Amino acid sequence: MPDDLSAPLLDSFLHRRSLGVVPTLDVIRRLLKLTGGPERSFAAVHVAGTNGKGSVCAMLASILQQAGYRVGLYTSPHLRNFRERIRVDGEPVQESLLRACLQKVEQADRATGLRPATFFEAATAAAFLCFRQAGVDMAVIETGMGGRWDATVLCRPILTVITPIGIDHTEFLGTEPAAIASEKCGILKAGIAALTAEQDEEVMAVIRQEARRRKSPLRRVSDLVRVERFSSGLQGQELVLETTHGRLEIRLPLAGTFQRENSALACAAALMLAEQHAGRPGLEHIRTGLEGVEWPGRFHVVGTSPPVILDGAHNVHAARSLAASLREVLGTTRIAVVAGFLKDKDVEGIGAVLAPHVGSCWTVRPDSERGMDAAEAARRLNTAGIRADPRVRMAEAVEAARRWAVAHGSVVLVTGSLYLVGAVLEMVAAKSCSPSAGAGEARIWQGYS
Repeated sequence: MPDDLSAPLLDSFLHRRSLGVVPTLDVIRRLLKLTGGPERSFAAVHVAGTNGKGSVCAMLASILQQAGYRVGLYTSPHLRNFRERIRVDGEPVQESLLRACLQKVEQADRATGLRPATFFEAATAAAFLCFRQAGVDMAVIETGMGGRWDATVLCRPILTVITPIGIDHTEFLGTEPAAIASEKCGILKAGIAALTAEQDEEVMAVIRQEARRRKSPLRRVSDLVRVERFSSGLQGQELVLETTHGRLEIRLPLAGTFQRENSALACAAALMLAEQHAGRPGLEHIRTGLEGVEWPGRFHVVGTSPPVILDGAHNVHAARSLAASLREVLGTTRIAVVAGFLKDKDVEGIGAVLAPHVGSCWTVRPDSERGMDAAEAARRLNTAGIRADPRVRMAEAVEAARRWAVAHGSVVLVTGSLYLVGAVLEMVAAKSCSPSAGAGEARIWQGYS
């Protein structure tokens, strides 16, 4: 959340985080009604799933912008600043517009006659208001969690997209992939086209069943796009996508094996939108959109001496994708890891997946009320076969990892939580750990920008 918003408004809004998650749509529906139905002012592409949602949303928004649309993008969480969640034509929403929309949401919330809106409900209402005020033609909307009870489900989609589904948010969605898939399918709407990534057989069966039940015509990404070939490195990859409309050669600026699949899904979504909009976006819009996309914190490399990979993988499915990317780019090289997790995460499962790649590891507590203590994270990683050293200060952990990587000709990986990745990005931006950091801490990030 930006510190430059007025303090009372900021305090009031942040306090909503303590309200948690409430599985009902009554409040968000009332908020939107009291603010004039902003969700009716733009066409939406609604995206749900476990992993890759944000990347796919960013890619598709970039493609649509290249096609000449005025595009809104709503994602979560943010890494450094709340305004990152709400973007218009690729830029964070203007502070003055966000402040005005948050004030309207606060006023509406006092008039609902219901419980106070949660943080995500209020943020979603504010995002929809911002998009109406900014005059967007189309908005790409990422669910916060699940689908059926997600505040974003009240948007008016012209296309729904489901990214790969795995196990996460188990306290709300359960531990069975089929049950999780059913929740995610809550975004499907009668008569509205739907697209899914390739899924495990059990999950795909649920998605097909839900699409039939909800009368939503469903297509798989492989019906429209496949990755023909690729070459990859730490700074990005070159792809050839074979599509139903022709071949695309793309220089994707995002590294990671999973970003190839995400780019194929975004391309397929764009092709389905083109079927509704007289061929727009076209193949050239797709190419330039993918080549111009920015999405930090997902196999995101900063610096060179040593390279530091920032990846917010926080569940086993994402850890597997991360491990595959490490194998592809680094082979058998062991790496230095700085890890931090939230309390509800499967640390042992994530650790077991990453263990073959880890040469040395340090744990820290992410800056969140749900952050797991560094010592507890280290204990659980030790159980998974990773010897981890807990540190109180993130700067100490990063410096220890950097020194190890330099000594071993390796790289540093920061992972386990987007909160942790965001904090490290703050360090990168400042080239220092805090305003009072010493010279040693400042040296950590010299040249990392």
